[in-house]
Amino acid sequence: MLNESNPSGWRAAVPNDGDMILFGEFRLAPTTRTLTRDGFPVHLGSRALDILIALVERAGQVVSKSELFAIAWPDTFIEDSNLRVQIAALRQALGDGRAGARFIIGVPGRGYTFVAKVERMPGCGGIARPLGSAIQDDRDYLPVPLVRIVGRDAIVSDIAGQLPCRRFVTITGPGGSGKTAVALTIAGQLAGIFRDGVRLVALGAVSHPDLAVAHLASLLRLPAPDKRQLQYIVAHLRTRNMLIVFDDCDHVIEAVSEIVETILQGAPEIHILATSREALRATGESVQKLDPLTVPPISTKLTVGEVLRYPAAQLFADRARACDVTCEITDANASVVAEICTRLDGLPLAIELAANRVPLFGVRGLVVRLDDRFSILTKGRRTALPRHQTLAAMIDWSYETLSDEEKIVWRRFAVFRGFFSIDAADAIGNDPSSQNFNIIDILDSLVGKSLVAVDSRVGETRYRLLESLQLYARGKLLEHEEEQCAMRRHAQYWYELSAASAGNWTEMPAAEWVGKHRDDIAEIRGALEWAFGPGGDSILGIRIVAAFAPFQLALLPELRQYLEHAIKLAPRFAVIDDTLVTRMRLALPRSIVHTPDAP
Repeated sequence: MLNESNPSGWRAAVPNDGDMILFGEFRLAPTTRTLTRDGFPVHLGSRALDILIALVERAGQVVSKSELFAIAWPDTFIEDSNLRVQIAALRQALGDGRAGARFIIGVPGRGYTFVAKVERMPGCGGIARPLGSAIQDDRDYLPVPLVRIVGRDAIVSDIAGQLPCRRFVTITGPGGSGKTAVALTIAGQLAGIFRDGVRLVALGAVSHPDLAVAHLASLLRLPAPDKRQLQYIVAHLRTRNMLIVFDDCDHVIEAVSEIVETILQGAPEIHILATSREALRATGESVQKLDPLTVPPISTKLTVGEVLRYPAAQLFADRARACDVTCEITDANASVVAEICTRLDGLPLAIELAANRVPLFGVRGLVVRLDDRFSILTKGRRTALPRHQTLAAMIDWSYETLSDEEKIVWRRFAVFRGFFSIDAADAIGNDPSSQNFNIIDILDSLVGKSLVAVDSRVGETRYRLLESLQLYARGKLLEHEEEQCAMRRHAQYWYELSAASAGNWTEMPAAEWVGKHRDDIAEIRGALEWAFGPGGDSILGIRIVAAFAPFQLALLPELRQYLEHAIKLAPRFAVIDDTLVTRMRLALPRSIVHTPDAP
């Protein structure tokens, strides 16, 4: 590549003597060509320093490759790879991408831009106005996160790198996973890239889909004509280069999907970042799922160092200490913190609400109250939206967006204790005596709305409700007086599955059966507890015990108790034949041998 001239005619501005340029922890003095971080010098090569000065002097603007070549290698034959090497060295020296920090972003086909907030400190003292497009009017206002975002550096960096190339990204995830905080962090990092800045369209307070267009128009300072409102907005945006953040799209999702698609078609330089519990399903959409934070394993042997390697525990410790500076995570309570984070499924909102209760209950007092979490996790920020002030309100918001059929099926899923298959979902979600739902479509919708989690790690795709969602759904099941019917179908499903597969299962080695059906053990326990409990069906319980008797090791010591109980009850029911009783009697001695406390 030959750099014979500067096509744009631009040269770096000559700063006043003694000027200091500030960004993050760094101080850059262009006249003396020095860069320091927290007072310590940062060593850069001369060309890397030339490039940094050029980018900083035009912070928020795209500096083309040809301009950077003209500055760093004037009148020199040079390849593109040399510039990439210098940019890489700069990023490494600045720590670009670490801990969510972003400084230099490449804009494909155009060049590079410096995106960190930049301020100039004149030699005479004082701080002058921010450079370039860092000055924003109130339409560009983005709320600044007042607390550290934990465990989201990778996805923030990933989406920030995508948005300049991909025009439309939606962040999805369950309620309370921190979608808004991630979106605002990304928007703050990218604000300088877009010529006309960033607009935040917060939709949480929009009460009806028909108001979404008018709300957008008001934020753009446009009149909202009675007719063709959206076309009027598109005409305004047609020549703009801007990032629009649509936050909290769930309850107006169809309206926002139409708005986004129309804008993308009519305004070629508009980029869109959306947050929603489900994808907008609009043309051009790229979906990024925001999973709950990684949680530590539950173990009594964990040390504080091991627990705090996990983002969920880091968040709990950070927020608990913010509520009570005397709160410390130690080896003595590390395992308790792990259990709290795991039972709250790594959801940031639930963890923050729990941490707020540490001054009242203490860490150990908190964990024993998690079964009553909807009564105690109620102390959210006063300034938050009402649905983010309590855990129950957050789930209420999701539940109320469901159709009637989705509500019925979802609350029936509360009978599952862990993972379940599509076949199990169909058996429990449908009630043949009343209605027959299309379970596949409903399950797909519930997964899309982040109310059912998916796991495909072991080959077969399985599903589950996060613990807080399962407890909430169980409450709704009781409220609608459907629990007994759902539990009967649940127990019947496991009996029919065992009866249909009896031949194959009896030939299968116990260890192999346990490995294949390990996730089903909790469901079998649940079926037996219901069958032998108040309001259950003892006959069905006896049949389940007899069916699973060959695999007593799988159900751990309590199967011995179920066997003894079933054998004792069997004579009361004429429908229980001698074959079942004989099978259970043969299994009983083996269960006694393998019971840890057997004599």
